[in-house]
Amino acid sequence: ATSVVLQQLLLLEDADNPLGIPVDDDLVSVPLPEFPQATPTSWTHTVASSAVWQGLVVAMASIGAFVSSSLIFVWGRKNNHNKRNNKGGGASSWGRCTELQVGALLYFVGAMGEAGAARITHSTLGLVVFLLGRFVYGTGMGVALHAAPTYLGEMAPPSIRGILVTLKEALIVLGMVAGYTLGWWLDSKRGHADEEAVVFDDDSSSTLSSWHILYEWTLIPSFLMWILARFAIPESPRWLLIHQDRNNTHEHRKSTDVDDNDKNSESAALNSMRFLYPRDDRIARRELVTIEQALREEGLLESNPRSSKQEDRRERNSPNDTTTLEDEESTMDTATRSRSSPPTSLFDPLYRLPLQAGLGLVILQQVTGQPSVLSYATQILGEAGVGSAAAIPIAGFKLVVTLVAASAVEHWGRVNLLLLGCAFMLIALLLLTLSFGGMGSFVLQMMDELASSESLDSDISQVVVLVAMFLYIGGYQLGFGPITWLMTSEVFPMSIRGQAVALAVQLNFLLNALVQLGVPVLEKLIGLGWTFAIFALLTLYSLYFIRTTVPETRGLSLEEIELQFCILATPGPHLVFV
Repeated sequence: ATSVVLQQLLLLEDADNPLGIPVDDDLVSVPLPEFPQATPTSWTHTVASSAVWQGLVVAMASIGAFVSSSLIFVWGRKNNHNKRNNKGGGASSWGRCTELQVGALLYFVGAMGEAGAARITHSTLGLVVFLLGRFVYGTGMGVALHAAPTYLGEMAPPSIRGILVTLKEALIVLGMVAGYTLGWWLDSKRGHADEEAVVFDDDSSSTLSSWHILYEWTLIPSFLMWILARFAIPESPRWLLIHQDRNNTHEHRKSTDVDDNDKNSESAALNSMRFLYPRDDRIARRELVTIEQALREEGLLESNPRSSKQEDRRERNSPNDTTTLEDEESTMDTATRSRSSPPTSLFDPLYRLPLQAGLGLVILQQVTGQPSVLSYATQILGEAGVGSAAAIPIAGFKLVVTLVAASAVEHWGRVNLLLLGCAFMLIALLLLTLSFGGMGSFVLQMMDELASSESLDSDISQVVVLVAMFLYIGGYQLGFGPITWLMTSEVFPMSIRGQAVALAVQLNFLLNALVQLGVPVLEKLIGLGWTFAIFALLTLYSLYFIRTTVPETRGLSLEEIELQFCILATPGPHLVFV
């Protein structure tokens, strides 16, 4: 079963970010240097000569992603309103697979617009088509980033859920490596063509619009993503149970044949479970019964009077615990009653703890300086002579560390990886603060006096900064990078999961844009050293936040995670997340 799920889902997630068009839009920087080489009458000359237009080109995809995730959030609130009024809904009316198909189509249409704009010489029309293509592609990013971790979290068995969702991040980074490598190859090809043009005194260029190849290649994985989401993978069994139950509620009440209605509503969900467990139908049926029972306890399914309520939840007792079993059972009974009629408001006090954990990680992931450190690392590598290929070793390093995180997440746990990653980030930010601040200048001056060499001073400074930046990148990819989206796929209750993940995606793109816009201003006001010092303080707070707020979810089913959060939200002694 593991091999089947890995084969299908990893192929799908590789297309989740075709050719690695990343969340922070790093790859769009690859074609920008080629814009001045295009035909002078082309709209690309306008972009190349204006920093404002270049910024808008980079930001357009993030704007599209923010808009699409906002629409998903509003749609989720509407569904929950319908559920409250017994009109159906509660779960996303589209379904996770349908969302992935829509995301793939948006990718495809957006990429066609981006690539097609290269053939338009009219300045206004070409620029408008390109910006619209970027916007549509961005909406696909928002839809896919909402659907992919949610689908993986709901489909994957607890024993490999962490590996699968973490490998999703690894495949995004792999796409970045492929995109950067293709961009470097196109750049070197353009350089050779320019040299030949000079030798043969040829003013023409066969590579004037070669940058559009970057976007044309994304059509292939986008199409594959749609094929896989449409034909190769089933819908989430949890979504199928809820959606079919909502649609058939009135028919169930009118029908005299309750057994036939139940069988019809569960057959698709059972087939979905058989996709996960193709060799053992008994396990598939047993897991489906467990999920269905948990959803009934949460009030997300109509109660079934014919099914007996099992009270055999796993007990987790520590030898040092003084809490009695009777106290714990009383607390669990209270939590179960709370789950039987869950509130539909996203900001209900019952959901405060999971929202605090999930959204808190998304916020801290962005405000600890990741976009800024990456941009400076690329700049320093470029100045060191790596040139246009500077982004390739950075992306390759990110890929290696992310694979390490994927291999360790089910052994070390989510919280331990987050703590370790933040510790590395903190050390790196302290080094960067010293290097770019007054203390760094004092230390380098002492080294200069000892070595009596200005070049050695400069070399040591660059080495220290570069090592610190790679240490930061490694810490980020070990913790915040992959684990944040793993936790968002796990901690949100089913009744608000669609809304909560959509809100997390909104915050991700909004804060990413604010950090990218605000850091240059902050740098001019207080200097780069103090800017890194602020990031260091936020990373130090992240260690505290993770240690006190984020639970360890390794090995727990989504229903068990939700029950534990529900227990924590009720008064009384707790034996949870141990």
